Amino acid sequence: VTCGYLDFADNFVQSLERNGVTNYLLVPLDEKSLQVLGMAYPDHTLPMMPGIASAPSEASFWAKKDFKTITATRPEFLISFLTKGYTVMYNDIDRVWLQNVWTEFDRMNFTLILVDDVPGLTNKTESNNYSTSLMYLEPTDRNIQLLREWRNAILEDSEDRLAGDQGYFNDIFRHQKNLKKFAPHDWTKAYTGDFPTGNDYFWDYNNYSQHDHNIQVVHANYLVGKQNKRKRLLEMGHWNLSGKIPAVVTCG
Repeated sequence: VTCGYLDFADNFVQSLERNGVTNYLLVPLDEKSLQVLGMAYPDHTLPMMPGIASAPSEASFWAKKDFKTITATRPEFLISFLTKGYTVMYNDIDRVWLQNVWTEFDRMNFTLILVDDVPGLTNKTESNNYSTSLMYLEPTDRNIQLLREWRNAILEDSEDRLAGDQGYFNDIFRHQKNLKKFAPHDWTKAYTGDFPTGNDYFWDYNNYSQHDHNIQVVHANYLVGKQNKRKRLLEMGHWNLSGKIPAVVTCG
């Protein structure tokens, strides 16, 4: 969580709590976020994690350098959790839970569960772009190695790739699958219709809703800028704040 997205963190947490999820942790990436979240959610806010540089505090745009600085922190703190034996279901905070996905994923017999990030995919379509904004990972050696290779690729980045950390994740995951390091019984992708991209859900909702989808998590991606994300979530009835976080927070 960065200061510029504290309201999104609050909205995300409220969606978890409405669905009975209380075993969540917030990872602040700057001092202001640590201060505000520590007051609003003291039992769920981690201290600044060692070895992770403070991210830009203002709201960032996709594909900009500061946005990639933020998303590149993902593998680092995921490694920290998994190496301590924890199972993690990582989420970006521009997601909203409509159902308790944790209980469903936790009882599935897979150690890695991913979701598609390609608009219009069917569940039978093989994805070349899995989202790094929602990932279920159990603490296996295979998953930890995947995360370490992902982290190293980001640190060694010399291409300044538009897709940033997610592009590298998919390259490495595809390579490891080709080497048979991930067998079909090790991992799965969640049912695509239940985890729509922002493009499918927000921009093509009338067509999307005609199908019998059991939507579990909404993702406000394929929407450029914080204001657009908030506007569409509000219009669809998915913006519900607790009042615990001040309406105006000075970042910097």
